[in-house]
Amino acid sequence: MKKDKTKIQEKKDKLLIFFGALVLITALAFVGGSSMYTLIGQSVMEESMDKLLEDGGKTVKFASGKVYACSPEILRIEHSIDFIPTGTEYYYVIMDIENRNCMVAKAPKNWDLDYFQDLYNKEGIEASGQVKEMDHDVKKAFATFIERRQMADYNYSSVYYIDLMAKKKAIIGLTGFILDIVTAGIIVFIIKQKGTNRRNKGLGIAALITLVAGLILTIKWFEV
Repeated sequence: MKKDKTKIQEKKDKLLIFFGALVLITALAFVGGSSMYTLIGQSVMEESMDKLLEDGGKTVKFASGKVYACSPEILRIEHSIDFIPTGTEYYYVIMDIENRNCMVAKAPKNWDLDYFQDLYNKEGIEASGQVKEMDHDVKKAFATFIERRQMADYNYSSVYYIDLMAKKKAIIGLTGFILDIVTAGIIVFIIKQKGTNRRNKGLGIAALITLVAGLILTIKWFEV
């Protein structure tokens, strides 16, 4: 009877490990695939920033070009895990004053203060990014901005924004994905080796380091 219970428990444990590994592999594949899509998209599918502002993100999914006007920060979203800060998102509104077009943009901290004097930059700032859908908080902040600035006559999208941090996020995600793949390769190699030796111990330490680094970057990918 005890043996049967032990076997059942072992099967449950193996099943749990299998589904855990499946979830992890799916998450890593999603991060790696999304990162590759962003990097390839920004290289092959980019349109001009002017066209994006005119289009509002309906057909343009990647854009690059100069930004001449930017609002002060309209929203800041802080992320944490168990009260440990892991990242912060900053949102602004980029504008084409002449053609009365505008769009929400996610950009680095103090992007408005560092590059725009009284909302403008005559030379323009080179920027590139990926178009994404706004969540509820961003939509609400943008609607408030439009109302307060009396910009209802501007052409804008209340659905899409451009993520100017997309390339950085893609590089982080792809690096984390590669490190996790390297970790898996090291672990498989160690398992195939018989016995314990200095080389396997060294590989074990290397696997632990790449695993931790890969997981940190993967978590960071979700927060950037």
